[in-house]
Amino acid sequence: HILSLGDSFTWGAGVTNEETWPEMLEGLLQIDVINAGYPGIGTQQQLLLLKECGGIFKPDIIIVGFFVNDFIDNLTWRHKLGVNNFWYTNFGRPIRVWLAANSYSYQFFKYFFLGRIGIGDFENIYWSQEERNERFVIVNQDNLKLHLSRDYALYLNPEFDIYNDAIIVLDQTLSEMLLEAGKLDSQLLVVFLPSKEQVYWRYLSPELSSDLQYQVEFPNEVLADLALKNRIVFLDLFPVFEANNHQQLYWDVDSHMNAAGYKLVADSIAKFLLEQEDIIGTRSIGK
Repeated sequence: HILSLGDSFTWGAGVTNEETWPEMLEGLLQIDVINAGYPGIGTQQQLLLLKECGGIFKPDIIIVGFFVNDFIDNLTWRHKLGVNNFWYTNFGRPIRVWLAANSYSYQFFKYFFLGRIGIGDFENIYWSQEERNERFVIVNQDNLKLHLSRDYALYLNPEFDIYNDAIIVLDQTLSEMLLEAGKLDSQLLVVFLPSKEQVYWRYLSPELSSDLQYQVEFPNEVLADLALKNRIVFLDLFPVFEANNHQQLYWDVDSHMNAAGYKLVADSIAKFLLEQEDIIGTRSIGK
């Protein structure tokens, strides 16, 4: 069976359980796929989860879904890793995640009531049109409705100041993850999940400052290089998403994929596993 690790893009933000890519992958391959994705965590927390629970799951294959903001998540969560060796230390967050997945009343309270009184970041739901235009490039053409984040474009800038430290941390984490997979006699596959801004770059790039030298594939190329260095099997989903960027693969305002996007992830991983049996060691899958 397969253990899938990742953040909200693996957990399945915005869709039903049946529409998450691990659940759809399970249906395509007809084997058990455990969805251990958790919103807001980075690769380091996924490593700690693997260390704590890998022996319980005993997976044949471990799939790590990597999204561009994991670069910065690995830095912002480093200070929590030493606290009792917990892979996640924010006590209230699991409760909020459960409520977000199961309670419409919670969502109403969170976004409307708290937003109106300006608590936390929830007032951002009430951007003026001017603020919205500053934050996003808004696309409403070619049967697409998209808000493309100017902030997320920073991940496509090789000079983004987080990258120096983030790449070092990620390199160390992937090396340890491969070691843990070896202890479990599991195959490790790292999958790059592209951002909305990468996939629909043709709409975003003309609206950005020409002072910065953007490279749309910089994040996935960094991850590919680290995977190669650590001899980890790697699947980059940017090309297949780019080839299908005439479709609405993400929600309009939210950064997450919709059901069509998650289906493309599941289809692509299934195809890769079936075609790369000699590399990933999945000779019995689909047979």
